[in-house]
Amino acid sequence: MSKFSELREQFLLAEARRGLSRRSVELYRGDLARFETWFAQTNGESPDPISVLRSDIRGWQEEMQDTFRPATINRRLTALRQFYRWAERHGLISRDPAGQVRGVPLADPGEEPCAARLPQAVLERILQDVRRQGDARDRAMLEVLFDTGLRPREVCALTVSDYRREAGNAWLQVKTGTRARQIQLAVRVRVALDEYLETRVGAPGSSPLFLSRRKKSITPFVLWHRLKQYASQSGVREINPQAIRRSAIHSFLKRSNVDLLTASMRFGQTDLNRLAKTLAPADKMKTGKGEA
Repeated sequence: MSKFSELREQFLLAEARRGLSRRSVELYRGDLARFETWFAQTNGESPDPISVLRSDIRGWQEEMQDTFRPATINRRLTALRQFYRWAERHGLISRDPAGQVRGVPLADPGEEPCAARLPQAVLERILQDVRRQGDARDRAMLEVLFDTGLRPREVCALTVSDYRREAGNAWLQVKTGTRARQIQLAVRVRVALDEYLETRVGAPGSSPLFLSRRKKSITPFVLWHRLKQYASQSGVREINPQAIRRSAIHSFLKRSNVDLLTASMRFGQTDLNRLAKTLAPADKMKTGKGEA
């Protein structure tokens, strides 16, 4: 049994003694086990409760938003918050990584949250600002994000050797835990990556593809901070990772003559029903220039 599992069982025993119902205890057990499984698949090892970061929990939350409803996600996050709150209260950890991770807003009645995406005109406006004002790294990073629909953690985990070219084609080798998939890149993305890598001549293949200013792998927080800056400059006040990802999926399905199973392998999305719903009309987004 892993250290995380041992601590989980101690927590559940304490909760049962405190009067938590048997059903609630089992729900907590399942939710905490799901986080442990996801962490192990993503990082190649079981989580050490002491070293889990807030970014890890946010990464789990982001991936769940591709598949599960907000109520389910929030329940699982609650289990993790209660677990870490208990561990901190008993001096088993020095900081609580889950306490400041916000839940997912619940959709209005009748609204299907998985259909939310940004209109193509808004995306193009943001990209035009990035191309005019961004440096080589930002241009390449956001072209990849907008074209591929990768999750922020997947973009940040890319290495130089994950970008591959052959006979005029270019693709990314994307690894999530023990799983890997290849994503073909549009010409403009390849051009942006080639221009960026001209500034990284001699970088070893194992080096992060996108470096921070401190020459380390960029983090999801920095990626979204940069994106929000460009979006704000373009007059887009509301933007989120799921909208970008769903926009990329929608664009791919519209322009490519492929079935949903093929698309699911490109985007690492296992729920075909939710993938199909990205073809629904885009929700209206608030922008400073009055565009939907």
